[in-house]
Amino acid sequence: MHPSTAAARSVGLLAAFAVAVSACEIRQATPFTSSHRAAIADSVLVVLNQYADAVNGGNLQDILAFYADDPNFHWVENGSVAYPSHETVATAIANLQGAVRDQHFEMGVPRIVPLAPGVATVSVTVHQYVADTTGAETDVDGMLTLTVVHRASGWRFVSGHLSQRSPAQ
Repeated sequence: MHPSTAAARSVGLLAAFAVAVSACEIRQATPFTSSHRAAIADSVLVVLNQYADAVNGGNLQDILAFYADDPNFHWVENGSVAYPSHETVATAIANLQGAVRDQHFEMGVPRIVPLAPGVATVSVTVHQYVADTTGAETDVDGMLTLTVVHRASGWRFVSGHLSQRSPAQ
């Protein structure tokens, strides 16, 4: 191939590449403004209150909707993975249906930290009392931390950790 032909092809390829690159739309990320952060915090707070209402309402199946059906879902309690998947928490909730006689769930004022559009963390003190149909009672005071993600169905818990407070010495 003649050198001038090779050079012409190289120039042609570079020109085609330049046209292709310039035709590509360059998208900039939407700025994560303080008003966007505030809107996330407000909407996550609404969901936390809906969760508390669902727990206090007694229909355990309503509670399942708050847990993300996501391959990354996991739930930790007191240093151990209690529920490694959405399926395991769904099974646990199904097994409790009909076995809970009374329950009450309270939250303190949550600290909600928006990390990015569609992602936030939550830290909140909680108190939960559960009495089952056999008469056994559980009373838990502790700290709940969550990673919440926004899906088409709303905010969902993709991971959580409940740490119980140690009894006063």
